[in-house]
Formats: sequence, C-alpha cells, structure tokens
Amino acid sequence: MKGRIIKFIKKVLGFLGFHPTKRISPWRILIAVADAFEIRKDWIVRSSRKRCHVIPRHVFFYLCRTLLPRTALQAITQTANRKSHTTVLYGIKSIKRRMRSDHELSDRINQIRNSLE
Repeated sequence: MKGRIIKFIKKVLGFLGFHPTKRISPWRILIAVADAFEIRKDWIVRSSRKRCHVIPRHVFFYLCRTLLPRTALQAITQTANRKSHTTVLYGIKSIKRRMRSDHELSDRINQIRNSLE
C-alpha cells in the first residue's frame, strides 16, 4: 500500500515539474566543468599550469566548495590530485576574485551550477 502511494506522489510531482534532486558528487562536478570548458577531464586533475587548464581546475574547486559545503578540503584536494589543501583555497579565492570582473566566467559557472542542480 505504501509503495503505491509513494509512486502516485512521485508521478503527481513529476507532472507538476518537481523532480527528485540529482546527487551531486565531486566526480559529477568534474565532468560538468570539463564539458563546459570543452577539455578532457584528466586535464583538470593534471599539474598543467596552462591558463586553459588552470581556470577550469579552479572552477572545479569553487563549485565543489559551494555545492558540497560538507566536503572536506582534503577530499577535494585528493579528487584533484593536489598535494595541499592550500592549493584548493587559493583556487577558490582566485575564482571569486575573477568572477567579480569577468561576467562571462560568472555566467558559465552559473550554467554549470544549474546543470548540476
């Protein structure tokens, strides 16, 4: 009986436009950032210092920190193959600063965030 009621409620909510939220994980964020910046996922976690790889990496750090507030910095650091959590903190800080002046980047980050939610 309970199963039928739950199925019915989900069906009604689906018709109304409400869908269960997708589970957001660091890996889903990594894939979304790579797709948005049109680069391979492995370039985000490599140690390349090219701007075309650093900005998506920092966006990944920023989105992990904002969308997954309970995730420890150490977990983000390990996901991105970094040595220190200070690298992640620096990336988050630099993206926040860059978003104030670069509206195109800010829009792109909002699009990624919307696609994940």
